Parts: sequence; C-alpha cells; structure tokens
Amino acid sequence: MNRLDPKRKIDKILIVLFAALLVTIIAQLTLFKDNKLNTGGNGQQQEQLQREISKKEANKVLIDFGNGRKINQAVVAETPYKALEIIAANKGFKITTKQYKYGLMVEEVNKVKNTGGKYWAFFINDKPGKIAADRYILTPSDIVQWKYISVK
Repeated sequence: MNRLDPKRKIDKILIVLFAALLVTIIAQLTLFKDNKLNTGGNGQQQEQLQREISKKEANKVLIDFGNGRKINQAVVAETPYKALEIIAANKGFKITTKQYKYGLMVEEVNKVKNTGGKYWAFFINDKPGKIAADRYILTPSDIVQWKYISVK
C-alpha cells in the first residue's frame, strides 16, 4: 500500500487552509467594500455619513439642556435614542443610560444628570414619548426633542 508521508499530509492541509483564507479575504474586500457600516467611529465620520444621506429622510432633532443651551441637527435614525446617540458622537459628548425591562432610560447627557427634580425626556412632534426611546420607531417626518425638564 502506498501511504502518504505525514509531513506531506500536513503541507497539503496548510495549503488548503491558506487558500481558503485567501479566498475569504478577497471576497470580503470585493463583495463587501460598499456595505461598510459605521458602528462607532469618530464624530467626523458619522457627520460625513449624515451629509451624504438625503435631507428629506432625516429627522429634525433638538436637544434642550434646560439652561438656554440647545443643539439642533438633522439626523437619520431609527429611534429617538439612536438620534441622540448620533448627535452625541458628532459633538463629542457622553450619554449615560440605564436598562429597564420596559426599555432604555437616559440618565445623563453631556454631564447633565437626572436628579430628584429634573430628568431627560423625549418628545415626538411635541408629544411626550409613551414608550422607551430605544423602542419607538421614527418616521422621516418626525421631529424629535430631548428636553431636560422638571418633575411636575
């Protein structure tokens, strides 16, 4: 019987694995080069991506810090929370949240924290959000407002 030398068998396996790796890398570079997803990156990359998207698809978003400081920006986002997250990344500030069984609660935006008397709330078309900000699905015409408001 003709047996293969163990070294030759290992060499053939390595060649096959190398070829498979090479094919995978080439496929990713050619097939997926236009489907890049910006999942973090820096604010400049996200800002550039936002400019490339048509303005009629964007939502108008206002962040009101309650002290006279406001940020207005148009962004394309699936949820009010994602819109806030995009603006925070563009402007370079931090958001702190807490997950509850009903959804995400915004605890802090750019060092402005929820207190016993004030908290972050979102409004859609001037109406308070009735579900968590990470679960509300926006339509392109929605106007999103994030306000730091007093408890009544």
